[in-house]
Amino acid sequence: LRSTNAQFISQFFGFYDIIRYGQEAFQTVLKLDNEMTELAKVSNASGNVLNSVFSNAADTAQELGVSIDNVLTSVTDWNRLGYSIADSETLAKTTELFEVVGDSMTQQSSQEGLTSIMKGWSMTADQSMSILDKLNEVANNYSVTTNDEVEAITRGGAQLSSAGNDLSQSLGMIVAANDAVRDPSSVGTMLKTFSMRLRGANSSDLADLGIDTTGMASGTKSVVQIFKHMAGIDIMDGTNYKSTYDILDELASKWQSLTDAERAALSEAVGGKRGGSIMSSLMTNWQDAKNVVETANNSQGSAEREQKNREKSIQVSLNRAKSQVEEVIADMADKGVIKGLIDGFTTILKLVEKITSLFKGWSVIPLGGIFLFLERLATGGISGLAKDFKTIGNGISSVVNTVKKGGVGDTLKESLSS
Repeated sequence: LRSTNAQFISQFFGFYDIIRYGQEAFQTVLKLDNEMTELAKVSNASGNVLNSVFSNAADTAQELGVSIDNVLTSVTDWNRLGYSIADSETLAKTTELFEVVGDSMTQQSSQEGLTSIMKGWSMTADQSMSILDKLNEVANNYSVTTNDEVEAITRGGAQLSSAGNDLSQSLGMIVAANDAVRDPSSVGTMLKTFSMRLRGANSSDLADLGIDTTGMASGTKSVVQIFKHMAGIDIMDGTNYKSTYDILDELASKWQSLTDAERAALSEAVGGKRGGSIMSSLMTNWQDAKNVVETANNSQGSAEREQKNREKSIQVSLNRAKSQVEEVIADMADKGVIKGLIDGFTTILKLVEKITSLFKGWSVIPLGGIFLFLERLATGGISGLAKDFKTIGNGISSVVNTVKKGGVGDTLKESLSS
């Protein structure tokens, strides 16, 4: 190589820069390979199916501005829970979108929240986006976060569902109860208690579950009588119990006309001594509960609209670029290019210590500097090291030839044009 060419190259690429990029490419390939291996073990899917999963994961990553390996991790996690590959892909997309549009949500908390709701209300993967829309739209319009909603539902969602409340009604009660107490965990637990008491559970049953029953009416008959006697409310509809939401909606309409003693007695009948503050918050903010129900029922498309606004951010552009690089590197690995690069770099690294010892005091060894030094060695006649450095040249040639044979340029062109 001519000195001018070596100097030109050295302006752009340091030797250790190339090593670093090679290491990063290797780590990316290793991470993606581990994710695909884990999915293969969990799902027992065929190679064609796994290839399709990877391709779909790459598309999802580009669409949402997240990494491919995160999407693959989510697909595997859902498949491990017993969902089919197709449903797992659907749920993975919802999970990743939940993480990016939610409030302080992680991949784990997003999945746990969706799992709790889907199991509690017997919902399918195809309904997962409607769940996210409800949670997101309510959090965007009321003084509650998606993290608060998930925490409360995780505590009491299954029982609220069993007590005849749909997801929108449950969110309404959570928001109204949390308005004053600001403790979603306690709200979820207490709403669970309310719904159980209003569906026939006696105080001893609740005590067995570890719930504080101090001051609580001892039996179902007592609760029915207290509500009828003090508020004129029948919690039964014929032979069936009314839903928690319907009972509280009726109670809220009469709350202001009740005396303090009557309110306390009603609160203690269903929630014990500790239920008073949450019952008071529910009744005081019941209009919020009704508004939340309407908001949740008209929330279709909320998460995707927020994602569209998020797409304008620099971070999303950076994330998309990263996922594009991941896809290119994975394609290179599939063609054997990465292995060739690693083999070439291994040859070079075996002698790098000999080079660095000759460049003491240099913080970076430019690639051009290597070529210049080789040129000086050749003209100076230092034959002892020339043979070793020839091996370095062969290693570099191996890298270059591997890149050419692997069609990296074509891969990059295809990726940029797609």
